[in-house]
Amino acid sequence: MAFGFITNIKNGFLAANEVRKIVLSDPQLFVYPILAVVLSIVAFLILGVGGLLILTVAQSVVLEVIALFVMYIAVVFITVYFLVAMLISFREFANKKPIKVGEALSRANQYLVPIFQWVIFISVIKILLDVIEMGISTLFSRFGIIGNIVSNLITGIASFALAVATLFAVPVIIDEKTGPFETIKRSTKFIIGNWGETFGGFVYTELLQVILSGIGAIFLLLSLISLVSVHTLTSTIGSAAGLIELVVGGVLLLVIFLLLAMSPIGSLILFVIVLIVGLSNGLNGGIAIFLAGIGVLLVILGHLLNYMMFNCFKLIVYDWKTKNTLPADFDKSVIDQAVKVNPKAQSSKSSGSGLFGNILGQN
Repeated sequence: MAFGFITNIKNGFLAANEVRKIVLSDPQLFVYPILAVVLSIVAFLILGVGGLLILTVAQSVVLEVIALFVMYIAVVFITVYFLVAMLISFREFANKKPIKVGEALSRANQYLVPIFQWVIFISVIKILLDVIEMGISTLFSRFGIIGNIVSNLITGIASFALAVATLFAVPVIIDEKTGPFETIKRSTKFIIGNWGETFGGFVYTELLQVILSGIGAIFLLLSLISLVSVHTLTSTIGSAAGLIELVVGGVLLLVIFLLLAMSPIGSLILFVIVLIVGLSNGLNGGIAIFLAGIGVLLVILGHLLNYMMFNCFKLIVYDWKTKNTLPADFDKSVIDQAVKVNPKAQSSKSSGSGLFGNILGQN
């Protein structure tokens, strides 16, 4: 069993690497998540300001809560809508039938109703889950540390279960245009039958993000170091106490820095800081800004690739297990490995090499 799991991880890596090649060969795919982020920020600002105005003028907590819920719904809707458009575009590109962004968005408009239904459903579920988690935390907090551990374990399991159950929701919506209850039912059934077989590909996408974001964080760190005065550093190390403080404080700051720098928002904040300080520091400042620019681009690229590969990988897995279809031009070097097709899938033949049989169907 352990050997089979390791094999699935290995083949999942191979499959996800093929997805990476397709994603990187179509720069247009980057447009969808970028548009989603920009429009989400716009919606957040507009509806957020509207909510503050309601609170100021009407002074109604109920109306404020409603405004916040509408804002949340809008952001989630934008995210899911552009995800559907991206997957439609990816599927066509992978099958040698590329379409423009406008056409992909036009096709996504056909899913407005199921998308809206799903967004309302999942948003309400998540809010209810948050309320239940708060209640559980309050209930168990009276038991001290043990109570906090138990409550965190319960709420963590609940959040993980919801994430897993909805993992293939969007591919289901794209193919079936199902309502929310049927969508979560089919998504749950699919992941239960194929979890171990898809895990390796998900690990690959996460590792790629960590590597790119980590390199980006190193560039950001170098940019900050280049702004530090050598005199300040040597004077701090001048005494044993200063050296100890530097080492201990440096380790703590490094951990905090990495956590901040490896996130898109955190890296942008650090870039702005470097930019402000660097503009008044001559050559060192210019070098720092250059290094910080490279760093923030790598961090953002890592997160974009993770988002696109993660979702495109899910779509390919879903298509393979339900239709026996694959993108064209997959690496055929692994075709000789064991391939087991879902016997209940449609009889249509694969359009590709059969790569995903290596990770799917070791059942």
